[in-house]
Amino acid sequence: MRSRYYVPQSDIKWAVEYICLQESNQPAEVLQFPSLQAEITFNLGSRFALSNSANEVFWYPKYGAVNGINTCPVKKHWEADLTSLSVKFKPWGLFQLFGWDARLFSKKVVAAPLHFQNSPFKSLKDSFLNEQKIEKKVFAIEKFLLKSARIQTIPKDIFSFIDEIEEETSIKVYLKRKRIAHTSFNRRFKKVMGIGVKKFLSIKRIQNTMRDIQKNDLKSLTEIAYHHGFYDQAHFIKSFSTFTGMTPLQFKKRMFS
Repeated sequence: MRSRYYVPQSDIKWAVEYICLQESNQPAEVLQFPSLQAEITFNLGSRFALSNSANEVFWYPKYGAVNGINTCPVKKHWEADLTSLSVKFKPWGLFQLFGWDARLFSKKVVAAPLHFQNSPFKSLKDSFLNEQKIEKKVFAIEKFLLKSARIQTIPKDIFSFIDEIEEETSIKVYLKRKRIAHTSFNRRFKKVMGIGVKKFLSIKRIQNTMRDIQKNDLKSLTEIAYHHGFYDQAHFIKSFSTFTGMTPLQFKKRMFS
């Protein structure tokens, strides 16, 4: 499978991390690990689907679908050729750009909201059919998203929390120091991110751990575990397996085999 990435240049860059074109000319299946990126994916080729550990399968429609932040691994598979264009959002992107309650899309795939299927979407679809250059297709996506946008302001205390909280810091201690009520903050956080504070930090920690394993072939898993605040190997293995479907050692072997 070939993947190409494009960083947005328009005003959507505050909510969008990047736009990704994926292409393959044969059937295949790939494992996708949990991440803090929600996405909107447009199907430009043959049928493809996502399936989770419960064997629930979602087939992507042509007009697109929204996939919120996943907290467990999912499999992406297709029967013939694959051509998909995905808009990868920052954790708060769905709320910031469209004003959507991110809880509606958390841990699942949902057919694109109705206003994505009206005349603005028709113009987007026409652009894909008429334009041959991928750069112009990406520009059409940006233009479409801006036309559909309903920009929202992210509460400052949520941005401060994301910037300031460390892996080893207690959530309750941090919020108490900032004089922020835990219950109301977690509720507002879920609306913006789709998941609660504790789950958000858990995924962030596992992502950082996975990157550390990939970059440090010679560093022991015990060193990596303690560096990221896991108090023993059992805690590390259990947390890692919950989010990735494999042990840290299995993941390391997969990366370096």
